[in-house]
Amino acid sequence: MNARIPTPPFALISRFKTIFAGLALGVCSSVTLGACDDDGGGGACTPGETQACVCADGDGAQSCDDEGTWGSCSCGASAGDGTGPGDDGGAGDDGGPAGDDADSADNGSEGDDGGDDSPAQCDGDWSLTSSPFVGETFIGECDGSPPTNCLTGHSITFSDGECWCLPSCGDAGLSEGDACVDDGSITCTYIESSNGNNSGVFCVPPEWGLCGG
Repeated sequence: MNARIPTPPFALISRFKTIFAGLALGVCSSVTLGACDDDGGGGACTPGETQACVCADGDGAQSCDDEGTWGSCSCGASAGDGTGPGDDGGAGDDGGPAGDDADSADNGSEGDDGGDDSPAQCDGDWSLTSSPFVGETFIGECDGSPPTNCLTGHSITFSDGECWCLPSCGDAGLSEGDACVDDGSITCTYIESSNGNNSGVFCVPPEWGLCGG
């Protein structure tokens, strides 16, 4: 569980919190984050960003429109309909003629070649969720389902069931590449899940190795 704690942990986040708090005070009549009357906590988003949402019969998806506002939740069984892209890869491996082995020997170790040709593996088995509740946690474990402690109301749930608060850069007016913490060790990064249903620009610890564009 501690493997996902970012380095440095939570100590240098004044940059993001200062920007986010300033925007919140400009929009809300109360100094308490999440006290806006319109959308109940963080309606702003980055155009093109997508995330999971809750439907009566399960999970749905919603996307951010050109004006930076979340659209309605689209419900239905679309998330699992796609054919797995990995099915194509194994078809052509058997029928190579014997002469191919001789050619491959010229390139050195066969095992080394296989590793060099493929890019580093990233983690795309996760989903993003937006909650109407906001709290003070920058990057840290969720306090429940739905979480109520996340700074911008956004969280990421991994395949092992762990839920972590993950601040949305759009909610603080930051763009991809902008620093989230004072020392620049965590920056606004575009991430996208393997199924393509969840994406956006978030403050992501680089050691998490999340897939992106």
